[in-house]
Amino acid sequence: MPRSFYMGEKPLECVSSSKNDFRSFPDSVRPEMGKALGLAQFGGKHPSAKPWTGQGPGVFELVEDHDGDTYRAVYTVRFQDVVYVLHAFQKKSPSRIRTAQLDIDMIERRLRLAQQDYQARMAYESAETMNEADETITRGTGNVFADLGYPDVGEPQTKLRLAYAINGVIA
Repeated sequence: MPRSFYMGEKPLECVSSSKNDFRSFPDSVRPEMGKALGLAQFGGKHPSAKPWTGQGPGVFELVEDHDGDTYRAVYTVRFQDVVYVLHAFQKKSPSRIRTAQLDIDMIERRLRLAQQDYQARMAYESAETMNEADETITRGTGNVFADLGYPDVGEPQTKLRLAYAINGVIA
């Protein structure tokens, strides 16, 4: 059952397989990315979040390395009331520099799906009829750490909210 959100907190929604893909990342990769997504829920930007080129403003990528592999999560804060995780993947580009075209196309397609979902939310329509192919939106519970498969979900969420509240007092 979804819970109520803390003042200023936005729900985190995952497009298509991005939630399960993120959960498949190594345990050493997920914590910092989870914190960055949690910060995005409050309208903040983690220092490791970099603009994703090619899709315009409000789309960011998180990059973490582990054992010689690179893991990425791409999300958007383009919409006023929700954060969408568009794609989570292990980079396997043959050029070792550029992101594979398949991943770029998937992010573009999922951004369109997020746009459709957001418009449906604003129009109070059902988003189920607007999904492309087999892509869907997975609604978040309101706890980014629970949604992304962390074993201990209460403490990190409480710390995130506390840090956000302290920052609001001293800013």
